[in-house]
Amino acid sequence: DVHATSLRGILLTIQLLQLPRFFRRLVVDPLLALVTKIPPLEKIYTSTREVFEGLMRKEAMCRRYFELMDKEGVEVILCPGQYLPAPPLATAGTYMAIVLPYIPWN
Repeated sequence: DVHATSLRGILLTIQLLQLPRFFRRLVVDPLLALVTKIPPLEKIYTSTREVFEGLMRKEAMCRRYFELMDKEGVEVILCPGQYLPAPPLATAGTYMAIVLPYIPWN
């Protein structure tokens, strides 16, 4: 095996992105919508204005969150570094909920 098994989900996502756009819109996006709450592969942002507005909403949400933490006296939150409990060894890449947040950065 040339690739680590934990990369299978990322490799699958790359393969999906390489499919023709019309096929993704007609087949892949509706299937993903049936089983997940993941937005269509290309629906995230379509302009720099939308990116800027998204960043401003994220900034406002973070500020409100930190203000609430300060108000309640919370200094530290210890939690796992992912959405789900730890999966079995060498299987994390097959869970889209774990892999999806890391795709833009890798």
